This record gives sequence, C-alpha cells and structure tokens, in this order.
Amino acid sequence: MKTVYKVSGNTYEEWQAPENAIVVRPFTEIEPPQDENMMIAGYDWENNKWIAVEGVPVAKYDSLNRMAGQLMLNLAKLQKDVNNLKGAE
Repeated sequence: MKTVYKVSGNTYEEWQAPENAIVVRPFTEIEPPQDENMMIAGYDWENNKWIAVEGVPVAKYDSLNRMAGQLMLNLAKLQKDVNNLKGAE
C-alpha cells in the first residue's frame, strides 16, 4: 500500500492505495508541506505541486504582540510624565 492525498480546495485527506494503482485527480502522491509555519492554499494540478504560504510562527507573533503592547504602555506613561512636567512649570 502507498499513501495518497485526496485534495479538496485547501484541505486534504490521507488515503491508502495499492502500490500499482494509478493516481489521478483529486488524488496525488505528492506529500503536503509539513512545516507548522506553512499554510496550504491549494494544489496546482498543472505543475503537480502544493501551493503553500509561509506564515509567522505563533510563538513569535504572540511575543511581538506583547512587546508592542508593552511599548504602547510605556509610551502612554512617558506622555503622562511629560504632561505633568509641563504642568509643574
């Protein structure tokens, strides 16, 4: 038996087929990308390859989001301190 993939839009299902089976659309023998940062956008039947888009790792996205939030808090505090200094003059 060999593993084949039934493609449906940007998703797929793994199937088993006999070794000598001819694989035709909507099935392919080409393994989909397994990288967690890759998002499958579809399958290019003309060139017989997966269409995938690389994304930002979730951990990095969360980290950058927290850093941006902390930066905004510090900026707001700095603005408040500047306003207090101007008012003390």
